[in-house]
Amino acid sequence: MSDGSGGAEGRNDRAGDGGNDEGGTWGERLLVATSVVFTVVLLSFVIWQASTTPAMAEPTASVTGTETLPGGDVKVTVRFRNAQDVGLVIATVEVDCDAPPPELTFEHVPADDRRTGHVICPPGSGDSTATVSTWVEA
Repeated sequence: MSDGSGGAEGRNDRAGDGGNDEGGTWGERLLVATSVVFTVVLLSFVIWQASTTPAMAEPTASVTGTETLPGGDVKVTVRFRNAQDVGLVIATVEVDCDAPPPELTFEHVPADDRRTGHVICPPGSGDSTATVSTWVEA
């Protein structure tokens, strides 16, 4: 007697696989290969970014020139450099030619940018140095 199942017990009829049960279809293999390549490229990019990210450098200031004015005062030219990868809202630079030291204020300095400013020092000022005293990041 027949149980009505049509005798299809225990058979694995996959339509369109051409009898190839070992590696999947060509499309499946392509999808797996693409996924593996994408994952390797993505992980390589993340590792590269982590290893090449520059350290946060502090802003710097330096005296680039001096000029004696007709009254004897000394005009000091200061170069400010923001070497960080973020912009600065404001930065203050002090020049050590007087007490209290004269200050320069630089506003809205983009990342990796330079600015120049001047201060007037009293007559007879020797070699001056400039230092960044404060800054606020954007």
